[in-house]
Amino acid sequence: MKKIIFLIFQIFFSLIVVSFLDYKIGYKFIKEPKYIITKYDHDLRKNIKIYEKGKILYTNNYGFKSADGSSVKNKHFDIAFIGDSFTEGVGVEYQNTFVGIFHNKTNKRVINLGVSSYSPSIYLEKIKYYLDKGFKFDEVIVFIDISDIQDEAAYYIQDENNYIYTRKKGVVNKLYRDLHITLIKFPLTYSLIAKLKDLIKKLIKHIDKKINHTQIEKIDNNNKKINNDQIKKTSKSSEKPESLKVDKVQNFKRYNELSIYDYYSVGLYDYNYSRSFWTYKNDNTPYEPLKIEGGINRSLKKMKDLHNILDKNNIKLSVGVYPWPGQILYDARNSRQVKIWSNFCLTRCYNFFNIFNFFFDEIQSTGNKNLIINKYYLQGDVHFNEAGNEVIANEILKKY
Repeated sequence: MKKIIFLIFQIFFSLIVVSFLDYKIGYKFIKEPKYIITKYDHDLRKNIKIYEKGKILYTNNYGFKSADGSSVKNKHFDIAFIGDSFTEGVGVEYQNTFVGIFHNKTNKRVINLGVSSYSPSIYLEKIKYYLDKGFKFDEVIVFIDISDIQDEAAYYIQDENNYIYTRKKGVVNKLYRDLHITLIKFPLTYSLIAKLKDLIKKLIKHIDKKINHTQIEKIDNNNKKINNDQIKKTSKSSEKPESLKVDKVQNFKRYNELSIYDYYSVGLYDYNYSRSFWTYKNDNTPYEPLKIEGGINRSLKKMKDLHNILDKNNIKLSVGVYPWPGQILYDARNSRQVKIWSNFCLTRCYNFFNIFNFFFDEIQSTGNKNLIINKYYLQGDVHFNEAGNEVIANEILKKY
């Protein structure tokens, strides 16, 4: 009996040691991912140092993009910036992002909560998450992206527990999602479980094929007159019923990042680039199921909810907007994006940063839209380069 108890103790102790090592150094042995799974869909992984477009991306002990990955201990900040990839500053090192420039030119305590592919639903849930964790902000500055409307209309869904998912993946059981969120902190264990899961799926698929093949052989032996078409029809009877198959006509059910970004496969700077054309073109097809208006309304609702939560906690809300290359090429200074969020801010915002004005002043001054895109955006991309980030930082600094 003592031997059995000792063996159980050894196994239990070994599991604790292995789990601890996995938690601390597991990512040193596998390809380091940039993102982790969270309640609000995804976030940057903590304490990373990886190369992204030739630049080093550091995150601190909370997963916030930073200059060198230094740990954060004081949870009270003057300003929390949040937005998507533009605010994160993809392809630009922290000190050259608009958040980093603002940080370096002021004495304010600043954090960058921005992460690629965020939208108002995630802004709301992430801010709530960190407030619950004991973080305090004097002000939250949200930079609303052009792509946020499509994200809210077509890409993200939310369950009754306020967990956020992509439509492609769909909602899962809360316990299952929580298990993923926990296990992702143990990368080697997570990878092993994922591989075992894939192996089991392949095995089940192989067994199904064998069963289907056997059924067809039996039918063939019992009735030699059954033709090939009938055999194919019989084999298909084991497939999922039509009601469970992905309906290719219903666009939102088959979204992945490529199809949602460029539905018409025309390129980033084309008039029909679906990710950004909603401000100047009324085409709901890539915005199903909520459509453009539904995406706008959902974005506004989430931002109103965010304002209410911040207001209860005596936190100021500021909002900023900026153009994509599509807006510079085909839109106007008083864009639909500007109208929506300037109107939202009339009674809710401490500051409203309209960066459209700078770029349309440049258009008026130079008369060359392509020159402006080449000067302020990453080559062949929609994101700002270092010069574009400096523009935004300077516009913010005018009010501080």
